[in-house]
Amino acid sequence: RIEESKENLINLKLFNFVRTTVVKTAAKTVEVNFTVTERWYIWPAPIFEYVDPNLNTWLETGDIRRVNIGFILNHDNFRGLNEKLRMKAKFGYNDALELSYSKPFINKAKTIGLGFSIGYQQQYEVNYGLADNKRLLYSKPGKVIRSLALVNTEVFYRPKQYFKTYALPIYRSIAVADSVLSYRQDYLPNTKNSLQYFGFKLGAVYDKRNRGAYPTSGGQIRSEFYKPSLGVFEKDVSNTLIFNTTVNKYFPIAHRLSLGLQLKYVKTWSKQQAYLWQQSLGYSNEIRGYEYYILDGDELYNLKTNVNFALVKPKNFKLGFIKDERFSKLFLGLNLNLYYDGAYANNKYNIYNNPIVNSWQYGYGVGFDITSYYDKVMRFDFSWNKQGDFGFFLHFTKPL
Repeated sequence: RIEESKENLINLKLFNFVRTTVVKTAAKTVEVNFTVTERWYIWPAPIFEYVDPNLNTWLETGDIRRVNIGFILNHDNFRGLNEKLRMKAKFGYNDALELSYSKPFINKAKTIGLGFSIGYQQQYEVNYGLADNKRLLYSKPGKVIRSLALVNTEVFYRPKQYFKTYALPIYRSIAVADSVLSYRQDYLPNTKNSLQYFGFKLGAVYDKRNRGAYPTSGGQIRSEFYKPSLGVFEKDVSNTLIFNTTVNKYFPIAHRLSLGLQLKYVKTWSKQQAYLWQQSLGYSNEIRGYEYYILDGDELYNLKTNVNFALVKPKNFKLGFIKDERFSKLFLGLNLNLYYDGAYANNKYNIYNNPIVNSWQYGYGVGFDITSYYDKVMRFDFSWNKQGDFGFFLHFTKPL
C-alpha cells in the first residue's frame, strides 16, 4: 500500500521524487512519512516543431522550412491547487494561438472537475489524399489554405481514485481554400469550402498503471464516442459517429523484465464519410516501422507488443553546483525493447491510392529508450516491416 501511494503521488505530475519512512509508534501502530521533491511548475519555453507526422518524415523532405516556432507557457500547479494553465503561440508553416485551463475539482467531495480551451489555427498546407500510402499535399505560397476556430469545454466526474468519466462539448468553424475542393470535393462533409459544427465527446478512463510516464505494471482502459456534429448549424453533416477504445496492460515478469500489450479499435459510422474525419493509421495511431506510411480508412484494428528490459534502472544523481532540488536532483534510466506491432485498416471508399489497406500490416524490431524526470522519454528504434523496409527512427514518446 505504501508503494501504491507513492505511485499515486508521482502520477499527479506534481513531484519528481517521493521518499517514505516508517516509524513504529506503538505495538499495533505505525507512522508513515512521505517526503516529496516538488517539480518546477512554470515552464516558459520556445517551440520548435516539425509539421510532418514524425521526425523521420520531416527529415526525409529535406526542407528545414517545414517547422513552426513560437512560445509556450505552462503552469502545472496554478494557484497551488493542481490546476493546469496553458498558453501557446506559434508561427511558421502553421500558425496557432491557444489558451486552456483545467480544475481537478469544484465540489466538496472532490469528484467533479472542469476545463476549457479556445484556439485559432491557420495552415498553409493541407493533406487532401494519398498516393501509394503517401500524403498528397496542397499549398500555395503565402496563402492560408485552411483555418480553424475551436472551443472545447469539459466536465469530468471522478468517483474513484482510478476511474473518470467525461463529457466534452465542442465547437468548430473550419474553412478551406476553394482550390482544395478541386482536388478533393469531399474534403468537408457538405462539399462546400466552410463548415460550422457543434458536437460532443463522451468517454471513460480507468487508469491503474504504476507510472503513467513509463509503465511496467498495471493497466489502462480508455473509451470514447465522438459525435462531430449534432446538426445544429447544418443538418446534412450530422450523420457521422466515431468510436475508439484502447486497452493497455503491463505484466512484470522478472526483476527488470516486463511485457506490455496494447489493443486499439477505431470505427467511423457515416453515410458519406468526409476526408476531414477519415484519418486512420499514421497520425495519432501508429505501428513502428510504418513511419513513412499513411493508411486512410473508416475502421482500424491496432496491436502493439513490447518486451521491456531495464538495462539501467532509473538512478538518482545530484548536480552539486545547482542548489534548487527541482533541477539538481535527476534520474536517468535505459531500457531495451523488443517489439511487434500490427494493424488492419479497413476502407470501403478509397482503395486505389491506398493499396496496403484491407490487409494485415506489421512491423518489428529493437529499441532503446532513455527515461528521465519530468516524464521525458527518448526512443531509438530499429524497425523492419512487411514491405521489406528497414529504418532507424527517433521518437519522444513512450512506446505504449
